Amino acid sequence: MTINSKLKELVDKFEEYLKSAEAKSHLELMKKEKKEVAELMDQLSSMDKKSKDFTNLVLYGLLPNHDTKYAKRVSLFPSFMNIRKFFDGFFKYTEDEYNIIANKIFDLAISFRDNRDNLPVAIKEFITQV
Repeated sequence: MTINSKLKELVDKFEEYLKSAEAKSHLELMKKEKKEVAELMDQLSSMDKKSKDFTNLVLYGLLPNHDTKYAKRVSLFPSFMNIRKFFDGFFKYTEDEYNIIANKIFDLAISFRDNRDNLPVAIKEFITQV
């Protein structure tokens, strides 16, 4: 089997999947999640950026979380169960440091939202500042 035939088979299977009830459900959930994130970004924009509430809403709402007691928003594509616990295994961040991290994450999300043509620069700035 050639690479082209394998690729065609994969695309065909994906197109078949897109017609399934599961795929349609996922697409609806993604649309809902996109709306939730947009609303969350608006809410975060009006909050005190130095507050613990802001920090927690970024870490447990803006970031993609599993359905846990910590999650402020559950994602279809979760990355974290408890981001603080994860980081505490490597670093012992203070509340002020978590706030700095939350602000950097929020700034990156704003860059993604407002200037999609500049994503490589925004990512580079994020990883060099955190």
